[in-house]
Amino acid sequence: MPSRILIIEDAPANIQTLSTILKERGYNINIATNGRQGLEVLERIRPDLILLDIMMPEMDGFETCRRIKASTAWREIPIVFLTAKTDTADIVRGFELGAVDYVAKPFNAHELLARVNTHLTLDYLHRENERLQSRIRELMGHFLTNVFVILCAYALVAGSIAGVVRNINTNILISASLLVGILVPAMLIVIKRGPHSWDFFGLTTTNWRPALGEAMAWTLPILVLVLAVKRLIILNPAYSHLSLFSGRMAQNPTHGPYLLQLCIYVALVPVQEFLARGILQGSLQEFLTGPHVVWKAILISNLLFSTLHVHVSPSFALGTFVPGIFWGWLYSRHRTLIGVIVSHILIGAWIFYFVGVHDILL
Repeated sequence: MPSRILIIEDAPANIQTLSTILKERGYNINIATNGRQGLEVLERIRPDLILLDIMMPEMDGFETCRRIKASTAWREIPIVFLTAKTDTADIVRGFELGAVDYVAKPFNAHELLARVNTHLTLDYLHRENERLQSRIRELMGHFLTNVFVILCAYALVAGSIAGVVRNINTNILISASLLVGILVPAMLIVIKRGPHSWDFFGLTTTNWRPALGEAMAWTLPILVLVLAVKRLIILNPAYSHLSLFSGRMAQNPTHGPYLLQLCIYVALVPVQEFLARGILQGSLQEFLTGPHVVWKAILISNLLFSTLHVHVSPSFALGTFVPGIFWGWLYSRHRTLIGVIVSHILIGAWIFYFVGVHDILL
């Protein structure tokens, strides 16, 4: 849509010259022959630019400019003074009142069009920036609301499952129902109502092969390292009673309740990674600014998520934070949850259900 320019000028010859030059470039023109009439025109339309003569009877350009800039509805409209006066004091006064530029009379068509185009472009960029800032605030509000709601839901489910892990009984069915009945619908609502696609939350198969390959390349050495650390720990007399493989599945791999625990853990990992990586880390990477955005997002998202495990024990919460840094790094490289979920399941199951760390962390 062509830009609209309001000309406030009392000399008919100047009005004719300006109108001819600007209309040839496709601009829409409105005319006012004095300051008061210009203010009346502004009540009806909002131009993209005002060309304002300084020397006018009754209300000069300075007073007209002052009144325009005093209005919250008009103050953002750029004003270019039209003046035959080249006195520095008058030019400075115009800028102090809020004008963005001036054009000297008699008009040079090329100069006039260049200045008009420049300030129309700057005004467009300014308004576009405000629109984007408003959109960012909207997205951030959407993000924070979803994070708080889902983290609260997760805390309830995690607390329930924590009790089940220690005492397997009929409540296991209730906890599994909470997992499916609260968290999964909440996740789907976030995606459906939000402005982003599934890919934004890491729910994509794009790059899944390199993501999975890199995850496995790093995960297998970590499994060996965990075993080596466990070996060093049991050299301490305080833990000498522990075996190298003291996890529940290592001690009794066919025990039904232990198998059920492991299944719940495997089912919970994708939910955890969606929250920690897909929602928290991914959104923070989108909104944070400055240097090291990715690492800031990884650290903050892991800190938030680890605090949800403090109800188990502080050492357990710390234990979730450390590998979370690794999984956050993996996710930042490929932006798919596939490799991260597989790595999380392997490392978590290996640590808790085979090597065994409950007697150390809890």
